[in-house]
Amino acid sequence: MMLRTRLKSLLNEISGDSCADIGCDHGKLIVSALKENKVKYGYGIDISPSSLNKAEILSREENLSSRLFLLCGDGAEPLPIKVSVAVIAGMGATETVHILKQKDFASKYVLSPHQDTHVLRKYLFENGYNVKKDYYIFEKKYYPIIVCEKGISNYSPDEFYFGKNIPETKEFTDFLNIRTKVLSKLIDKIANVNSATQEEWEECKKWNNKK
Repeated sequence: MMLRTRLKSLLNEISGDSCADIGCDHGKLIVSALKENKVKYGYGIDISPSSLNKAEILSREENLSSRLFLLCGDGAEPLPIKVSVAVIAGMGATETVHILKQKDFASKYVLSPHQDTHVLRKYLFENGYNVKKDYYIFEKKYYPIIVCEKGISNYSPDEFYFGKNIPETKEFTDFLNIRTKVLSKLIDKIANVNSATQEEWEECKKWNNKK
């Protein structure tokens, strides 16, 4: 089973006894985690019965259906236990925050929102999450990957838009350079940009000054 860059990167962050893939879609990630013995058993949760059906077919093809529990429902609500690691990827930051608010359901969280990442980072900062990793990967576009656990918050407000770059990656530098150009054009073109754009621009300048 071939995984593209984003799923491979998420897979590399999975370890422990159990994993929950929230919004598992067709099950490629959670089935791969079981196949490579990253975890002993897993939960695939999705709101779509047709997606879960495809995940079930894939797990049977890989002879892993006895180790995978597929649950239909909203976010982490159907999850019956606290797992070693939970993955929430492929959805916006607001939906990711909605799921995190449902309950404390994992010892470690692997998060990869596809938009508005600053909203998620601010939530983690305000709600006692300790961030172990925060880096970018590239697959047609740039995706953040955040690995965190409950603990003492270690974001600072000037990291909400671009994160920590831990571990340091070339993709972060490339992403920062692109956003610098985009934001610079916006600032020059529009007299009164909205507050979010202005905040991102200020954070962008701070990161560039660190180079």
